[in-house]
Amino acid sequence: MLVKSLIGTKFQHCSTLTAVLRLTCRSSSSTHTTSMDLKAIFEKMNAVRKSNHPWQRGVPTPQTYHSWNTQSGSWTSKKGNEQQQQPATNKSFSVLSWNIDFMRSFTNERMAVALSFLERYVAGLSRPCVVMLNEMLVSDLELIQKQDWVRARYNLTDVSNEFWESGYYGM
Repeated sequence: MLVKSLIGTKFQHCSTLTAVLRLTCRSSSSTHTTSMDLKAIFEKMNAVRKSNHPWQRGVPTPQTYHSWNTQSGSWTSKKGNEQQQQPATNKSFSVLSWNIDFMRSFTNERMAVALSFLERYVAGLSRPCVVMLNEMLVSDLELIQKQDWVRARYNLTDVSNEFWESGYYGM
């Protein structure tokens, strides 16, 4: 199942090597080959590892959130304890969690497709939806912030990697 999810197709044959994870998979329609140098990915992660954070493990830490300001054309920071202008009237909401998987190839293309799907999906919901995207890169944050539908309907908890434990990817 892991290999199946990496490539997104049905397999008849797959093989792996040690230092470089190389998946060569044949389906009935075509043959796919994907190379992923895990050592290089872990080296990138270690190179940007943060020595400190604005939070401590196990200790609740207030974090700002960000709303799109149409007048300034930018994301504006707000404190987590600021009151909304109008009280919530909904009695229920949906929670959607999606692991973006920062180690996959074509990160911008995959995020663009994911955002397109999410836009259609949340538009069809009759109640508010909290969307949690996991294992994102900074480039993913940049794409999310450019989406008109996100600007119009959502607040963001992260507009940078400031609160991420890793400087490379965030949860």
